[in-house]
Amino acid sequence: MRDGHLSTPTVAIAGWLFADLLLAFLIITLGMDSRPPAEPDPVTEEVVEPVPHGLDLDPIVVELQGVSPAGAAAGEEEIVEELREALLEHDLADREAGMVLTFGANGGPAEGERFASDINGLLPRVHPGVFDDAVTRTFHSLGGSVGWLRIEIYLFAASEPTD
Repeated sequence: MRDGHLSTPTVAIAGWLFADLLLAFLIITLGMDSRPPAEPDPVTEEVVEPVPHGLDLDPIVVELQGVSPAGAAAGEEEIVEELREALLEHDLADREAGMVLTFGANGGPAEGERFASDINGLLPRVHPGVFDDAVTRTFHSLGGSVGWLRIEIYLFAASEPTD
């Protein structure tokens, strides 16, 4: 740089920088979609919004005493009927269980879980259609005596309010 004048190479570099910036702005501008989204064709049919299919947060809770673990393991009809009677007061017609947590007491932890698993296996016979696709979890109860049972049933939310 002599006498405050820019040399030719510096001016040339500035010109190329300016050209590169213009090219970058052009690419960015072309990449942007400035057109408004197209209007959808008017539909003559009414669109039905899907109903949320979540679980009711308040479970149906059933507690039973004196249920025979051996009878549950054997799948006795007497145990099925006992479970059916316990669930009779709850309106399960046209409902579907999403999740069932079953707590069983039958001595040790392994026996309690096996008892709860046997009960879960009987539930589809208690109410066909309600428990067929339900996710079940079994637990051992530390506080219950042999034959004690607690079933927590989480139903899918009703599509229409029930009275």
